[in-house]
Amino acid sequence: MRERFDSTHIIALPNALDRLEMDALDLADDVIPMRFASDELVLLGHTSAIDVDDPHAIVVRDGSWHGEWLSASQSELLLRAECAWAVPERRPAFAQGLVAGLPAKLWFEPERTLVVVTQARAVDFAERLAPYLGSA
Repeated sequence: MRERFDSTHIIALPNALDRLEMDALDLADDVIPMRFASDELVLLGHTSAIDVDDPHAIVVRDGSWHGEWLSASQSELLLRAECAWAVPERRPAFAQGLVAGLPAKLWFEPERTLVVVTQARAVDFAERLAPYLGSA
């Protein structure tokens, strides 16, 4: 994968994360909220301190995410061939599941899609993604 992303990984009460997720896009234009579970949120691209309304929250900086922005046409080709689940139609949207046989996180925007995997899967996923990068 071409780009490594810094992020803030947060595990906290779901209602505290609900508030953070709603405000996440106001943090910066390049911050992407990825809600993995009701009690787990990653703010991709976020590197500053953050206040979580949960005294027992776990908040850690995380640099283990690697990703690739795909054009709408590249994304459509990849997901039609390598994704067995229905992708969200409304954008922006976050989704996660197996893509090309590997666990991936996806951020959908109207004109592009970010595909993100953990560092451990970055090389393998880049090889699987390569056939879809030729048609921008």
